[in-house]
Parts: sequence; C-alpha cells; structure tokens
Amino acid sequence: WSPTDSITVAGEVKFPGEYRIRKGETLSDVIDRAGGFTDNASPESAVFTREAVAALEAERAAQFARDIQTTFATRLLTEETTTQGMAEISQIVASLQTVEGAGRLLIDLPAAMSGDVDADLEVEDGDRIVIPVLSNTVSVVGEVKRQGTHSFQGELTLDDYIDLSAGFTRRADDGGIYIVKANGSVVTLEKNLWRFTGDNRSLDPGDTIVVPINTQYKESLASWREITQIVYQSMVSVAAVAAL
Repeated sequence: WSPTDSITVAGEVKFPGEYRIRKGETLSDVIDRAGGFTDNASPESAVFTREAVAALEAERAAQFARDIQTTFATRLLTEETTTQGMAEISQIVASLQTVEGAGRLLIDLPAAMSGDVDADLEVEDGDRIVIPVLSNTVSVVGEVKRQGTHSFQGELTLDDYIDLSAGFTRRADDGGIYIVKANGSVVTLEKNLWRFTGDNRSLDPGDTIVVPINTQYKESLASWREITQIVYQSMVSVAAVAAL
C-alpha cells in the first residue's frame, strides 16, 4: 500500500476532491466516501480515465506510425503503386507519434453502485472520475440539414429527431447511422427497408445521433455524365461492328 496513491473525484458528488486509496478499493467505495451523488448527477454519463490506458493508446498510435513507415518503405522496393509521397507519409507519421491518449475507460457506474461486482472496478493511482450534470437533451450531428440539440422526449424515435433536424442531406449515409451514448459507448443501427429496426427505443437523455457522410456519394450530374459516356461508347462499338 502506498500512502500517496490517489484518485480524483470531480463533478456532481457531494464532496469532490482528491482521495487517497487503499489496495482493493473500488469505484463504489470512493463514490461513497465522496458522499454519493448530488440530485443533479448523471451517473450514466460518468467519464472515467486511467493513466495506464492513456499510455497504451499513445503506444498503439506510435506502433501504427511504425507500421505505416514499414509498409511505405516496402512498397518502394517492389512494383506496387502508391499515390502518397514521402512528405505526406512523414506528416502522418509525425502526427501519430505525438498523439496523447485520452485514457478513457468505459464504465457502468449505476451497475457498480448497485452492487455488480463485475462493473465495480478496482481503482488505481492517477485515476480520475467526473460525474456530469444530468442532461435532458439529444443531439443530432453530421449529415443533417440543421445540426442541433433537442429536448429529450421519451415518445420520440430516432426518425423523429432526424425530422426535427430538417432531414438528411444528399450526402448522408442513412444506413450507417449510430448513437453515441452518454457514457461514451456506441450503438449501431440496422435499417430494414425504410425504417430503423427496434433500436429507436435505445435513445436516452444525453445521447448523440451521428449521421455519417456517404463516401460513395456522387452528384447526379457526374453520374449522368458517366452513364452518357458508357451509352455513347456502346453505340460507337455497335456502329463499328455494323460497318464491317
């Protein structure tokens, strides 16, 4: 046991601050020592960060940078084609090598506080937990005509919130929509014909609906130009054959 080991508890607890921890102490133990939650707390949205996780994220980014360098060098020694130059690769590698991990670890704090042993993590030195204020909103971002935040209403579905944001843009990937939950986890959706299946009811206060961009999108004019070229080339080929 180290007398200097501590965890920071911030946000909507009755006594926020830095707490010394003993070996084997858990999240629920620390929250209880901090007096529990305030009336405005949102335990479901708790943000828990750990220094060891941040270091691991930074190391993975550095390893990815090394992999990119190795792959690019290998391509130069073979006959593989590459559209990236050395300057572009060096810039990407430099950015990855300076990445600082966020260190966020997804937790289920309500389950931990209710006695779920699997959810109740043992805390470590340098850990930090922030309990945000209860949010009663749902945000819609990405490829919608009016991005924004709306008041949460339990009877509204995902489609309703999309409609409140004026619907999709032409570049929207409406089949790739996902929800970022208040605790940071991600819920993907499946689309059945023209409606979203069963996951509409998974919306909770503090969630964010993300509508990604369709990377395969082409303007109608460009599509028609390609079709016209194909038809023209086909007609020229037919005419050439007929002339034989």
